Amino acid sequence: MHIHFAINGEGRGHLARATALAEILSKWHRISFSCPAHFSLELRTRFPESKVREIPWFRFVQNGFDIDYGRTIGVNARLFLEAKKHHRSIASALVARYMSACADRTVICSFFDGDVGPIVRRELREQKTVNGDYFVVYQKDLYRDVLTPVLRKIGLSNFKIYPDPEADYAAALAGCAGLVAPAGHQSISEALALGKPSLVIPVGGQYEQELNARKLVESGFGESCHVADLGVRLSGFMERAGVYAQRIAEAQAVSEGSWKCRDETSRAAALVEAFAVESLQRIEWRTPKPAFSSYPRPEWSA
Repeated sequence: MHIHFAINGEGRGHLARATALAEILSKWHRISFSCPAHFSLELRTRFPESKVREIPWFRFVQNGFDIDYGRTIGVNARLFLEAKKHHRSIASALVARYMSACADRTVICSFFDGDVGPIVRRELREQKTVNGDYFVVYQKDLYRDVLTPVLRKIGLSNFKIYPDPEADYAAALAGCAGLVAPAGHQSISEALALGKPSLVIPVGGQYEQELNARKLVESGFGESCHVADLGVRLSGFMERAGVYAQRIAEAQAVSEGSWKCRDETSRAAALVEAFAVESLQRIEWRTPKPAFSSYPRPEWSA
């Protein structure tokens, strides 16, 4: 069968989940991708036999740890104009509509109340986890000036800072005591799948990250704080990391429950494959549906 992945988000979490599923499904099926331009080279490198085409995507513009809605609307003017909607109050609805389109079947991946739990990349699934004495910090250049002084005050020797092109993030995460990062769903999920607690800093104005942070705190698997409070909260989190890790281990040992901390990549891939098989019998699923907008169909790229 031919299974096509449409990656509609700009964040690397979207890419990571699609990659993890494609790594499994490509063993038995033909795989292709539609994705934002900044992911195309990586996908072509990982899946040289697969076709990749570039599609428009919704971009968020940040000012430090906050979303700049004015500039975000400006850089996405084409999407807003083609939808004939402009007002900031409907921005969230537009993003959700653009990214989800019209699905015949949905599978929600989430560490809270998801159909499946974490979907993680092969390089993470293959790691042997140990409880180290350092913490992994994931910071974009945009946050470096804010985070570095806080880390330096505690002692940089306590941290391994990423992204770092010369270091192995997967190995560092598998061997750390905890993660400090923005509240992206994939970062939290990967940490949980490896049994690691997180201290997350949600990006202001990005509801998904605010929800992820609240649910992480509710689960008892980590903490959340505003960037302005990081200097006060970080040392306390480091002291409590062992307690959170124990709670994650206990949750992973239970097959049922609202909180999903175990790697469920294979299960998610099986659900995708089952849907593909069922779609061969469901003619109504192949009926064209109204698109979000009328972009010209791009040509396949090698």
